[in-house]
Amino acid sequence: MAALVDMSEVCVTGSASTDINENTGNGVITYNSCDFGGVFVNGTVTLTTTNSGDVWTTTIVYNNFTVSAGGITETLDLTTVCTSNINTGASSCTYDSKTLGIDGRTYSVSGASVSGNSFNGYTVSATVTDPDYGTLSITTNSAITFNCSNGQPDSGEIQFTDGSGNTVVVTFNSCTSFTVSYNGSSTMYSW
Repeated sequence: MAALVDMSEVCVTGSASTDINENTGNGVITYNSCDFGGVFVNGTVTLTTTNSGDVWTTTIVYNNFTVSAGGITETLDLTTVCTSNINTGASSCTYDSKTLGIDGRTYSVSGASVSGNSFNGYTVSATVTDPDYGTLSITTNSAITFNCSNGQPDSGEIQFTDGSGNTVVVTFNSCTSFTVSYNGSSTMYSW
């Protein structure tokens, strides 16, 4: 059963409403010139949740969503899909987005994914595209773990590769050091 709820009290001016199914959590949040203290929001956010056995999947879609402040407007199209296994605790999220920047250029992130857990570490991947500078691919060569008392990574490796094939690899050696390699030339740093 869907319930349309006026949420305009969150806006200084303008309006916001939800139309969410109470049983499934699926629905739409709509912003119409909603003023959050000088930041104006327009657009819709669609929420969908499904499950199959122990696996729950949540999809959030921002479609032609705009945020304006100080005479600058950013437009966002974003899809996020997160899955969680309630039995194993494993979870992952992926997203794809396009953003129209204040300079009129469109920037995109595709195939962005974060997965893992605090026991086995986390992996990430994404491709970022700048209309002038090209692509940057981000991948995890080995899962990154965060077992240091100060929250820094203690193991794992992440790689950045540009469209020309230049590669930067960051290897987390321990709680006290990491190594940065650029096209094969390496330097170790202390935290």
